[in-house]
Amino acid sequence: MPNWLVQQRLLYPFRKQVGGSILSAKLALERGWAINVGGGFHHCSAEEGGGFCAYADISLSIQFAFVRLDISRVMIIDLDAHQGNGHEKDFANDGMSYILFLYAFCFRYDDTVMPIFTCRKGLHFGHVQCWNLSI
Repeated sequence: MPNWLVQQRLLYPFRKQVGGSILSAKLALERGWAINVGGGFHHCSAEEGGGFCAYADISLSIQFAFVRLDISRVMIIDLDAHQGNGHEKDFANDGMSYILFLYAFCFRYDDTVMPIFTCRKGLHFGHVQCWNLSI
């Protein structure tokens, strides 16, 4: 497949969705709430993509909020049929994140996150509190 086609039809729309996630962080602070129906690429971490996720919009939005919006703590609420694993890698030990999962099954292709996030009650490791509810 030609690179221009991948860039134009796949990656460019993904980048727009990442911009929407970052804008949502800014608008949520200004207006009290915001939503981005695109984005939510929870399999992508700062170091690698995964599970059809090319860009780490959640991690980028949180980093933007910490640096540009002077936010000191965030809460990630991940509601999906399966467990996300990207932002968990990025924020598992940062001390400023609270992660709430609600999912039906684990993302089976990630051996680094699965052993950490396979509980049915609260986890405490490092400074992060994680509630991982498997339904």
